[in-house]
Amino acid sequence: MSQEPAAPPPPNIIPNFSNPSGGFQIWVKVTQFICIPVVACVVIMRLYVKIFMQHVFFVEDWMCLISWILATTWFSLQLLSAYAGGGNHQWDIPKDNMVLFLKASYIINVIYSPLILTVKLSILFMLARFFAPYPVPVYFIYIFSGVLVAYTIAATVVKIRICMPISAFWQGTEATSGACLHVLKVFLSDTIFSVITDLVILALPIILIPLLHLPLMKKFKIVLILAAGGIVCVVTIVRLVWVIMYQNSTDTTWTSKRTDLVTCAEITLGIICACLPAGNFLASQVSIRSRLRLSSLATTC
Repeated sequence: MSQEPAAPPPPNIIPNFSNPSGGFQIWVKVTQFICIPVVACVVIMRLYVKIFMQHVFFVEDWMCLISWILATTWFSLQLLSAYAGGGNHQWDIPKDNMVLFLKASYIINVIYSPLILTVKLSILFMLARFFAPYPVPVYFIYIFSGVLVAYTIAATVVKIRICMPISAFWQGTEATSGACLHVLKVFLSDTIFSVITDLVILALPIILIPLLHLPLMKKFKIVLILAAGGIVCVVTIVRLVWVIMYQNSTDTTWTSKRTDLVTCAEITLGIICACLPAGNFLASQVSIRSRLRLSSLATTC
């Protein structure tokens, strides 16, 4: 393995491949090992409720299933990038590792847009079904979903072709005689769009709840779900701030993984929000059965 660092160190800093300082590579790995089973558990719970308890499977459930597959792939690629040195400062990584890191980063960035799209569509289609008696908001939800799909297709094409040839992304433009778009500006626009759409998705049920004639307790449960959605909005705003802060940094292996840790939270919380109604249904059914069992025991005694 080459002993040349992937980037020149700052003044008075000596590269250290075996014991790097100031990095958080281990936290990148730990985060993925937490997110993968958490997402799996909530999605499996949702699938169980839909298939075995409610005996239905709608478009939003397919979106949730696809988002689980994409999220697991995304988290796994984060582990691969961490193995290549992601989370450590770039001068504490051998130059040979950068090709693997950048290849993993390329796929991570391409997958992100369709992954977030499926998470948001699973929530939007669920809202459309929930507010089906009110055609105007449902039409808005479908139009908004169409805008999301159109943007995601465009963004994904741009990310796939961000460098021509594609190998210039990890081999460099000089080695391939290629050219690349301004990578960070592409990701910045992606993050801004994500923040805006998250705020719209959060605002939709807040505006529409007064239309529903529901008991106070049910409205309270909806508010709890909205609170979880609010956390997702906060996370995406933090991600936007960090992307802006680090847009001129050349320490790619450190800054990109710092923002990716926030993205892990965004993805995981988004999928949890999409599965909360199924969790609420499961909890209510368990509660009803428990009360019936206790009532039966009391009658027997």
